Amino acid sequence: MASRAALYYAHIESPCGMLELIVSAKGLKKINVMDQRSSCLKGVTLSIERTQVFATQLQEYFDGTRTEFDFPLDLEGTPFQKLCWEALARIPYGKTCSYSQQAEDMKNPKALRAVGQANGRNPVPIVIPCHRVIASDGSLGGFSSGLNMKKFLLAHERKVSSKGGNEEGSNKRGLEDDVVAEDSKKRRVVETSA
Repeated sequence: MASRAALYYAHIESPCGMLELIVSAKGLKKINVMDQRSSCLKGVTLSIERTQVFATQLQEYFDGTRTEFDFPLDLEGTPFQKLCWEALARIPYGKTCSYSQQAEDMKNPKALRAVGQANGRNPVPIVIPCHRVIASDGSLGGFSSGLNMKKFLLAHERKVSSKGGNEEGSNKRGLEDDVVAEDSKKRRVVETSA
């Protein structure tokens, strides 16, 4: 019987409340919003060192100096969930799309309900931006971490986008970089653990 890979965690303060980061040697596995869920950390070791790159980039996101993440992910999900998360990763910072647009992007326009369910199982909200998906009528729709957090994240991204971000240390890309970034994001989700 194979032993379970070592997992590490840390808690970070954010404008959305306390976030719990769970990482493996391969990358970020999960973000728990502590105001929404209780922690289940049996066999998980506290490690500021192993979670530092993830915590730093999330803090930069909240500070408005980072608009995308470039650390590795170690996600577990079904093939369909991973396709949904790939589609989420292609939604540009500061923009939104509807569940139907996401399903169409996945070449499966009738899968609205399944898309919504897969989005709700996204283990790394913020990093894979399920908050950017709204209902076709423009209402917020759902969000596994709560609608207040979704409202905050959308407002935060609109504010940063309207300012053009902090030029010093900003990770904003030009439109010409989108195709390369989309391919790399797609690989990042697909190449994660099964």
